[in-house]
Amino acid sequence: RKYQNNIHEQIHLTFKAVDRDWFRHIPTATIQNDSTIKNKQFHRLSIYLDNDIPAHLYIPQPTKQKQPAILLLPGHEKEGKSATTYRLTAESFVNKGFIVLVPDPIGQGERTVIDSTTNKAIRATTLHTIMQHACIESGENLALFQLKENLHAVNFLSNLPFVDKNAIGVFGNSGGGTMATFLSAIDKRIKAVACCSWFTRRQNMYHRYGVDDGCQWWSNELKNKLEISDYYHIAVPRPLLILSGTKDFINYQGTCLATEELRLAYQLFNLPENLTFFSNSSKHGIDNQKRE
Repeated sequence: RKYQNNIHEQIHLTFKAVDRDWFRHIPTATIQNDSTIKNKQFHRLSIYLDNDIPAHLYIPQPTKQKQPAILLLPGHEKEGKSATTYRLTAESFVNKGFIVLVPDPIGQGERTVIDSTTNKAIRATTLHTIMQHACIESGENLALFQLKENLHAVNFLSNLPFVDKNAIGVFGNSGGGTMATFLSAIDKRIKAVACCSWFTRRQNMYHRYGVDDGCQWWSNELKNKLEISDYYHIAVPRPLLILSGTKDFINYQGTCLATEELRLAYQLFNLPENLTFFSNSSKHGIDNQKRE
């Protein structure tokens, strides 16, 4: 607990720009009826949160009880929420009875930014790094803006009348795994977390390929001596699933070392079963084994 309290203070300093009102704002949702997809198992609605953030909302067959929900956060695929990997992952969840919300991250999917000189889409990782430089110059942080959007997404889910607000989880892949990590550290409404193809040790990450792109770090993380696993130490003993691949460019050795460090924390809470680590010989991203 002492270690958690110390990390909590450092994370508070890192996230000091977070406005508490972000936890209270309930986004409006505009439904695009012509893009509603129906089948025997679920409905998929194309919506806009606050008329600004495109998202897919997957709704299973209704039951008499309120249903659990998942906020699914995409990585840097240019298609965003519509990428095949997230469609299949959302369908896997919804077929198990979960409501699933999949928003488009900044610069992806319907929010793609076109380079006016080439008339081509700017790659999301490149765009995020460019935007982060602009943010730093103005004293802001791109990760902060994405965190704000994700907090609003949780607000939206928790206020749906058919959602069990005490059973909301987050699943993030790659860059979405970063966002899931930050979100779990700051929002206690998140009851379970799954991170795919991102979790590792900072030292191993820098040794392998250097600093991540602009949306995946905070300007004062190192100053506050925060390791990546520290964001999850705050969430202990909430259920946590780490998904990895031995052929992933995310350093696998670092993933194993960081996971074992977290395992000790779960053991101290006498809840080692709340931490699950799954790996296979896959590369980066969600394959069928990870999805199931």
